[in-house]
Amino acid sequence: MDQSFVFLGGDGSPVSIADHPKVAAPLDSDLICWLTTVSPAGQPQSSAIWFLREGNSLLMYSAADATRLGNLAHNDLISLNLRGDTAGDFILTLEGTATLAPDVAAAQYNEAYLAKYSAEFRRLGWTPASYSADFSLPVRVEVTRVRYWQTTAGA
Repeated sequence: MDQSFVFLGGDGSPVSIADHPKVAAPLDSDLICWLTTVSPAGQPQSSAIWFLREGNSLLMYSAADATRLGNLAHNDLISLNLRGDTAGDFILTLEGTATLAPDVAAAQYNEAYLAKYSAEFRRLGWTPASYSADFSLPVRVEVTRVRYWQTTAGA
């Protein structure tokens, strides 16, 4: 079985996600990823988040009282882990920085975000407005490193 571990970036510069379909496709289709931040005491904390790829960055919306915001204020370095496939033949992780993005419109006005998550809103009993009230703070993730593992079984 052929296998490969691919690294993109790593020098702190943004990674061009759009140039790599193996990276862009799951970011466009997966609904949830795990965001890991680090507390001021050094404790990693992972949270399941909804996200939207916008070119080479990711956008998420956070609750104003989420612990992750305090963690990001202390240390903006993050990692993201996607679900991967059930056999472990394709695993994707990203690293970067996450900062508040006050210039970004609320989720209820973000057409691409609504298109990706409207079924989830309905399933969980939210309207776009109620979701935007609960998750009112946009956060931008700039991806600086990508790692993925792939076997030929997952190609």
